[in-house]
Amino acid sequence: MTQSSDGLVVRIKAVCGMVALSKSTVLRLMEKGDFPQSFELSGNAVGWSRAEVEAWVAERMNSRTSS
Repeated sequence: MTQSSDGLVVRIKAVCGMVALSKSTVLRLMEKGDFPQSFELSGNAVGWSRAEVEAWVAERMNSRTSS
């Protein structure tokens, strides 16, 4: 993990662990616009905002209690 100005940046392995989904599922959700978008860290590396991923998880948890 690396530090960014707005919080921590996490790579795909950590993202999958945080959301308990496979890499292919995360990428498919991203393509549909149903998951936070990644951003380029370098030519061969992308990352996600940890705060955005955590907010996505919290939103899913909140939706189950309000249904």
